[in-house]
Amino acid sequence: MNDANLAAPRSTHELLLIEDNPLVRAALAVALRSEDFNVHAVGTATEGLAKLSEFPAIAAVVLEIELGPASADGFLFVEAARAVRPDIGVVFLTGRPDLLEGRGPSPGEVGLVKPCPVPSIAKAVRTVIGKGKRTPSTLH
Repeated sequence: MNDANLAAPRSTHELLLIEDNPLVRAALAVALRSEDFNVHAVGTATEGLAKLSEFPAIAAVVLEIELGPASADGFLFVEAARAVRPDIGVVFLTGRPDLLEGRGPSPGEVGLVKPCPVPSIAKAVRTVIGKGKRTPSTLH
């Protein structure tokens, strides 16, 4: 068997994962890859914005709302990301459901309360892909 046969098939969906806990980030990245996503995993909002610029095929972001003291929170990240990528899909993850309260539904966004099974996260990602906010410049 040659190395070409060992390579994992590449999904058509590029996904950005932002999680400040390195163990959770690594485990979730592996799990989402098993759901057939190409995952770009980072630990901060700043790294996430850099990945969005580097990989324009990223179709959705899965991110923790509370990204730790060294990073902007998930809501601020999405504002910045949508300034340059209005069509990006977003799946918010949180262990604190109160953080999702009062946030009106927005096109292309889903909020999930942790712990949640990986298939639920994958389903949410597939739901938000291509359903982000549209501006006249993104409509073709």
